[in-house]
Amino acid sequence: MATKNLSVRLRPLRIGMLVNEGSIAELVQAAEIGTLLYGGVYNPVLPISEDNSLSELILDVFKVDILVAVGQSRRIDEFLQKFRYLSDPYYMPLFHEDYNTKRNRMSYLDSINALGQLMEKQPGPHQESLLSDFVLPRWSPEDPSAGLFSVWFGHFPSNLNLEDNFEVSYLTATRPQQPHILPEDRLAGYFTRSKSPITSTGLGLSSYARTERNMDGIYVGYQDDFADLSLFWNLRAAGLGIQFLPIGSVERFVDVATAHLAELDNVSDDPPGLRLHHPAYCRNQCATEVASAISGLETSKGVSPFPVDNRVIWNGLNLEAVSHSFASTNVLADLENSSEGYVLAFSLPDKTPVQRNGRDSLQAFAFPLCL
Repeated sequence: MATKNLSVRLRPLRIGMLVNEGSIAELVQAAEIGTLLYGGVYNPVLPISEDNSLSELILDVFKVDILVAVGQSRRIDEFLQKFRYLSDPYYMPLFHEDYNTKRNRMSYLDSINALGQLMEKQPGPHQESLLSDFVLPRWSPEDPSAGLFSVWFGHFPSNLNLEDNFEVSYLTATRPQQPHILPEDRLAGYFTRSKSPITSTGLGLSSYARTERNMDGIYVGYQDDFADLSLFWNLRAAGLGIQFLPIGSVERFVDVATAHLAELDNVSDDPPGLRLHHPAYCRNQCATEVASAISGLETSKGVSPFPVDNRVIWNGLNLEAVSHSFASTNVLADLENSSEGYVLAFSLPDKTPVQRNGRDSLQAFAFPLCL
C-alpha cells in the first residue's frame, strides 16, 4: 500500500441558474437567490431559449456543479434533461421545509456562513470602523434602475418564507451604510469601493486561476435590457472587477464609473505597457452607442468598446472563470491496488471553514482534490 499527499480545497458549490431569455423578473430572482448563497456572486446565469449554444459555452467555462431552474418553461426542462448529470445526486431542492417551523431552509451553503467568516476575522471593539465600507442600498421599485440595482447590489427576497432572516444577519455582521437612492439621485463614487450584499457572499474565499490577466473594466449597456444585465452578471461572476454604466443614464452613474476607472489606472501592468486601454464590455450591436457613452470618461489610459456577446469570448480560451475556495488543506491518503482497480482512501479535515451546527448541518458544499 502506498501513501499520497492530497491538497483538499473546500468550496461552495458553483450553481448555474437557469432563466428564460428576456425575463428581467427571473434575472432579478436569480440575483436574490445569489444573495442567499455562499459564493453566490460567482454563480453564472444561463439564459435559455431555442438556441442555447452560447449558454452551453458559459456552462462549460464556469464548470458548474449543479443546475437550478429559476424560471419555468419547456425549454428549461429540456436543458435540464440534456445536462441531467448536473442535477443534485440527492435530488435536494434549493430550499427545504423545516419540519418544526414550516419555514424554508437553504439546501446549499448559505451566505450567513460568509458573514460568520467575517465576524471571526474581524472581531473586537474596532469592528465598526473596519466594516464601514459595507452598504445596503435601498431604492423604490418604480426607480427606472431598480432591476439594475438588484443585479448590481444583490437583494434580499421577502417572499420565500425563509426561516433565517438574511437581511438582519447582514445588518448585524457588517453594520453597513444604508443609503436610500432616489430616482433623481446621482450615485456617489464610493459605491465602486463598497461591499454589497451580493459581493459579501464571496467573503472568506480565495481565488485561483490558470492565467493572471487583468481584464477589469466597465460594462456599458441598457439598464432595462436582459442581455446587457445578464452579460454584466456573468462577467462579474467570472471574477472581473467591473461596474455598469447605463446608456441613456450616463450622468447618473458617471461618478461610479470614473472612480472605478481611476482605481484601474493605478494598477500596474505586468509587463509595463501591456494594457493601453480599459475595456468597455458591451454587445456588438451597441458599439456606436457605447463609444458615445464613454467619450467623456476621464481616465489616463482611455476606454475602448469590447463586445462580449459572441462565442469567441466564451470559448474557454479568452475569458477564464476564476475559481474560488477556502484555504487548502493537506491530507494523507492510502493508495491500494485492489482486484477492482486502484482505491484511494482518505479522511476529510476535521475542521471545516464553516461552523457545522443545527442550522446549516444539512447544507452541501464541494471539495476538489489536487493530487
